[in-house]
This record gives sequence, structure tokens and C-alpha cells, in this order.
Amino acid sequence: MIQNNLIQILSALSRKEMSYFEEFVHSPYFNKHEGVRKLVSYLSQIYPNFSQETCERTKVYAVIFENAPHDQSKLSLLFTYAGRLLEKFLAQEIFEEKPGFQKLWLVEKLRRIKQYDIFEKKLVQTDAETAAAYAPAAEKLYLLRQKTEEFAFLAHLNPKKQNPAIFAEKQELLDAFYYGEKLSDACEWSVRKKILKSNIAPFPLRNLLEEINQRQALSEKFPRIGLFKNLLEMIQSGEETAYFDAAEQVIRFEEKLSFDDLQTAYNYLQNFCIEKINQGKDTFLRQLFQLYQQQLEKDLLLENGTLSEWHYKNIVTVGLRLGETEWTKSFLFEFKSRLLPDQAENAFTYNLAAIFYHQKEFEKALELLLKVEFTDARYNLDAKALLLRTYFELEEYEPLFSLCDAFRQYLIRNNLLAESRKSGYAALFKLAKRAAKIKAGMGFSTDEKLKKELTKLKQDLSKGDIIFNAAWLKSKIIELENQLFTN
Repeated sequence: MIQNNLIQILSALSRKEMSYFEEFVHSPYFNKHEGVRKLVSYLSQIYPNFSQETCERTKVYAVIFENAPHDQSKLSLLFTYAGRLLEKFLAQEIFEEKPGFQKLWLVEKLRRIKQYDIFEKKLVQTDAETAAAYAPAAEKLYLLRQKTEEFAFLAHLNPKKQNPAIFAEKQELLDAFYYGEKLSDACEWSVRKKILKSNIAPFPLRNLLEEINQRQALSEKFPRIGLFKNLLEMIQSGEETAYFDAAEQVIRFEEKLSFDDLQTAYNYLQNFCIEKINQGKDTFLRQLFQLYQQQLEKDLLLENGTLSEWHYKNIVTVGLRLGETEWTKSFLFEFKSRLLPDQAENAFTYNLAAIFYHQKEFEKALELLLKVEFTDARYNLDAKALLLRTYFELEEYEPLFSLCDAFRQYLIRNNLLAESRKSGYAALFKLAKRAAKIKAGMGFSTDEKLKKELTKLKQDLSKGDIIFNAAWLKSKIIELENQLFTN
């Protein structure tokens, strides 16, 4: 039963949305079926605990039909009716978010019922309101087309009401929509081409860019065109000047861009910074940190009011690398409540441990890391790597060796991890174990033997293609060299 479409969609709603849906179903305008009302009320009562037990067919049936003999066909019919109502509710929710559409459809209805005086008054009001209000380019084009049709009807009623300017406005917006969408698609195509590294069909850019360059006035009037043009140049060229031009445009035209376009633009800027950081240009760490801060201020990183545990982790990582410890700690506590409930405690614990590790409070970091077992494989890998480094710093060699052996078996058994991740983590744990043995052997083995092992370890580290936490390993090797070769 929990695989039912109705249950799956309800699981994705917020508590407020679930309550609104229950009210929707109890409205006689939308639904008069008492059985459907009972079903949705029960589902609202058990929300979000849609388990095998709470959604068991006989239990749900008994709530609705009480002592009547079980008839699965009746229950299935109620789920079908409730599912249709849920679809209407979701559409209504979107409708409520789009006042421009509401006003124009009101105008259309007034025309249909021949209330022409009110129709004209509302149409003129709608024209002013939708021109002033921001809408994404596609929606604005649609609204303008609707207005054009309604003004055409008004001109039919009264030739003195002709408004030729609206046709020119429609053509201008059509061009703006066309160029904006083409550039947006070109950015996405360019990113995919880099990632997939395959012979994707070429994107027809040359004529497009030439046309846009000849329409400077259009680009100035519709900043979305200039922004995506700069983003495209940034993605394709990799030039830092293009990055700064695009970043400046995002800030300058922020109020004229849709929420979706802002999210997309920041995502491209963010990925550019990460690419530069991976190339060793650590100056872009500060740029990435500022992008994260700007997005947090504007709620651009939130999806349905929640923050991804990966954004949470990445922001902490960047903040710590920059030494922004106090800001990072404040962020950690402030945004814990924005994480999904089933992820919050683990994500918070791991990242707090990372802060303690950064502050060299290794005992506190260890205490937290031993408390939690991550179900998400990627978080689990990073947590184990942090635990490894913590054991090393605390010179807890036996637990470190046990962890390395257990982790090796974990990688062997895990068939879901990409080979590149497996090899990267395997190399980290293998080399860290060797470094720990050298450190543990000081005072017990001869310096000559330890120096030989350390030289071999250093060579193997330099040969490795993919080694996670390689910078940390190198720093530990340098520490060991200072201890062995300066004595």
C-alpha cells in the first residue's frame, strides 16, 4: 500500500500542505464523497508515518467502512478518487503562486459571460500589473500573448480601443525569450559536453552570438540575455575575467532575474570555482565561500525550505579551509533545523566533529565520530576518513589498524561505489596505515629501517593517481621526515 501513488505524493508534502489538502477534500465545491473525506483525514492523521502497519489495507478499510465486510474494490476506488483530488490540489497550489495568470483568466471569464465593462476595466488593470510584476520569460511571453488576444477582442468591440504597441511588445519579448533560452541551453550543453567527454552534436552558436551582439539594446533591456552570454563564455573559455564579469552581473541584475535563473547562475559560478580549486588555484576558495554566503542570504540553496546535507557539508569544509571557524560554527548550528529530519543529527554530528578536528580538539572529534554510523555511503566514507585522521593525530594505533582492515573489507564488499572512489579511499587508508606504523615504530625500530620505509612511502604517494586527502598525507610524511632525519 505504501507504494501507492497517493501515499508516495503525500509523503513528499509538508505538514502545512497535508493540512491544506485535507481542507481541500472537505470542501463541498471540490468533493462531496464522504468516504474520500474519511480516507484523507486518516492519512492526514498518520502523516508522515506512512508505514506498512499504518497503511495496511484492512486497517485503512476498517477506519472508513467500520464493521462492513472487506471489499478491496471499494477501497481502491476511494484511493483513485483521492488521487484525482490530490492532482487538482497540486495544480491549485501552483495556480495560487501565479497571480498574473489568475488576473488574465478572470478577464477571459468576464469576456465569456459578456460583462464587457468590467472586462475592459480589469484588462487595463491587468496590463499595468503584469507589466510591473516580474515573471520568468516563458510565463511573461504567455501572459502577453493572452493580453494581446484580449485587447484584440476589445478592439473588435470598439475600434477606438486599438493598441498596436502591444503587438510590437510581444515580438520584442518573443526575441528576448528566444535568445535567453538558446543561451541557457548552450550553457547546459557546454557543461554536459565537459562532463560526458563525448562527441555531442555541435551547438549552433556562431550565428546566435553574432545576432545577439547586433541586438545590444535588447540585451540591455533584458539582462537575462547578457548574463547567460557571459556565463557561456565563462564555461567555454575557463577565463577568470569571464567569471568576475558574470558574478558582477548576477549581483547587479539580481532583482530582474527569476529565482530559477538566479539558482542556475550561482550553480555555474560555484562549479567554476570548484574547477579552479581542483586545479590548485586556492584563491577561488574565498570566491566559493562568498557565493555560498550570498546564496544562503537569498535562500537559493533551499529546496522546499530544506538545505541539502551536501551543501551543509561543503559549506563547512570551505569555511574551515579558509579559517572562518566562528562563522562556520554559527552556520552549523543555525542551519541544522533546515536539514531533513532523518539526516539532521548525523550531518550535524559529522560536521561538528570536523570543526573539532580543525581546532585540534581531537578527543572531542573522536567522541562524536564514534557515536554515529552513517547510512549514506558518501557521508560514511568521509566520516571514516576523518576518523582515520583523528586516530592518527591521537596516536591511537590499534584502533587505526583495525579501522583500516575493516574499511578494506567494506570496499571489497561494496559494489555500488564507483571504482575511482574505491581506489582513492583504498589508497588513503593503505598509505595512512603505513605512515602510522612508521610513527608507532619510532623508539622500537632502527632509524635506518624507518627512513627506508618512509622514503618508499613518499615515492608511492607521488606515484598514486587518485589518493583522497593526499595533502594531509603529505603533511604527515613531512612531520615524520622532520622527526627522523633531523635526529
